[in-house]
Amino acid sequence: SIKLLSSSISDAIANKSISRKSIDSNELEFSYQGKKYKILANNVQITDLLLSTYSSALEKNMELEKSNQKLSSLHLELQNKNNQLAKLIEEKNLMLGMAAHDLRNPLNAIQTYSDILALKLDEYLDDKTKRMIEKIKQSSTYMLQLVNDMLDISVIEAGEMRMNLEN
Repeated sequence: SIKLLSSSISDAIANKSISRKSIDSNELEFSYQGKKYKILANNVQITDLLLSTYSSALEKNMELEKSNQKLSSLHLELQNKNNQLAKLIEEKNLMLGMAAHDLRNPLNAIQTYSDILALKLDEYLDDKTKRMIEKIKQSSTYMLQLVNDMLDISVIEAGEMRMNLEN
């Protein structure tokens, strides 16, 4: 950020004048983010500290790179699983659509024939037979509604799948 950059520039300017004073002493003065600090150490100790810090930074960087590679691998695996899932959903929707279409015609026939029986033979049928025909009509209507709902769900899911794949 601009604030951090400004602070770093100010520190660099301040450190240039401070470092001239502490070249020959065992005391290192420096400024960091506008605050002054002192380290009581000789040049060898400071160099060891800097090398140790640099080594730790390299180690953390390697850990981050390994984590990034693992994350990339997991991301690729997730994409593959999503593609497999999309294919399975598409196959399921295709199967549901075919099953629903195959069931719709016989159910329409059952419904139509039960209507014809009820209308044409009404005066010749006893009450028990009329109730059975009515039950056939109700059951076929219920089954036809289930089949239509399955088709609607299949169409909706297929539409959502296309939208998700496009995104």
